[in-house]
Amino acid sequence: FIPSGKCSGKIRIDGEEFDFKGRGICLRQYQGVKPHVTTKRWNCAYFCESSNENAPNQAIRSLFTIQMQSSSAYNGEVVNYGFYHDGQRLQTVTSKDDQIIYSKTKVDPETGYCIPEHFDYRWKGVDMDGAAFEATVSGTPTARMARIDLLENLPIVIRKVLESFSSARPYIYQNFNHDVEAVINGEKVQGTLFQEFSFLLEDASYCEKVVK
Repeated sequence: FIPSGKCSGKIRIDGEEFDFKGRGICLRQYQGVKPHVTTKRWNCAYFCESSNENAPNQAIRSLFTIQMQSSSAYNGEVVNYGFYHDGQRLQTVTSKDDQIIYSKTKVDPETGYCIPEHFDYRWKGVDMDGAAFEATVSGTPTARMARIDLLENLPIVIRKVLESFSSARPYIYQNFNHDVEAVINGEKVQGTLFQEFSFLLEDASYCEKVVK
């Protein structure tokens, strides 16, 4: 994946066109197996520092973390990895010591999945110079961008067959916080936060657990 880059383009909404520009990441994963066989869910978050109009050459700092929980075939193992980009270069790559904690969840009556109502993302590792690195982002999701049913466009017969034979009910939730605070090595940084909560297999006990 590409941890940080400049983005620009056009968005058309109801026939009206808007220019946009900003920063983002490129994340693409390839799997040679059926995803629901290996993975039950994954969660990820991307924090990007807010730009200052009075500082056009500002180095925009960003944080990314992703957590994947494997299926019972792989003992439900939880895998984390993440990074910190200081606006100029990739400074830190973090992994097993990262944490994603959802201490409060709420059942979505449309799907039966438990959606986080409070998030706590924690990065911990060593930077490229060998110094200790820590960062946190905590808060409450403020705006849902999308709830995507990945089987929605399939014919109903095929969909029912897939659901009955694989138990897969893939949904992706996307949230965006316009104003959130990160603490990076003790420094408070204001920015935006994109979050994704993805589910492949139903597990009612997920509502009763704190994912770490």
